[in-house]
Amino acid sequence: IDQQLGDRASVALKLGNIGQCYADLGDVDRADAYLGKALQLAEQTDDRSAAADAAISLAQAKLQRRRIDEALTLLERGLGFATDNRERYQEIRALEYIALAHLLGGQPPDGALDLARSATELARKMPMEVGVIYGLACQGLALSKMGRHDDATAATAEALRLVDAGSRPQGAEQILRWHADVCEAAGRVDQAAAARSRAQTVVAD
Repeated sequence: IDQQLGDRASVALKLGNIGQCYADLGDVDRADAYLGKALQLAEQTDDRSAAADAAISLAQAKLQRRRIDEALTLLERGLGFATDNRERYQEIRALEYIALAHLLGGQPPDGALDLARSATELARKMPMEVGVIYGLACQGLALSKMGRHDDATAATAEALRLVDAGSRPQGAEQILRWHADVCEAAGRVDQAAAARSRAQTVVAD
């Protein structure tokens, strides 16, 4: 109906939502296709809000495939759209996924740590609970790569405390897995095993 009425901006938003649903289900191929169409249409209609969302979500799908360079290009575009449109939520998303992409791509972790800290601070000011949680988790991953294991486990543990204290965000199992990775790197085997077990329980629920 939207296509027939010429409401292309609405179509872009809906394509992006469908793509994100496929990404959440792990169907990366369909997510890639829908999000790519959403981004193209959003740019054509100069809908910077939809373009930011689609670019960042498409980058997430690329990260799942370990296409780091493509993901970073999309994240920078998404950050640009979000900054131009003064969309703080999308800015925080972009910063956190850029930090994660840097870590996955083997870049120096200190840069990822700076990005994650900036995102966390912005999220605290909004406030944006999920942004704080993911920001702390990204900090923990970066600190772990730097060999600062006590600081790393403290960061991911704080993220988990926020998950438990509030409304559990979508993807809580990922926070648990990251906490497990950080604990394992720190030699805290029992804590790592407990976090992995809890992550499996969250997925089952």
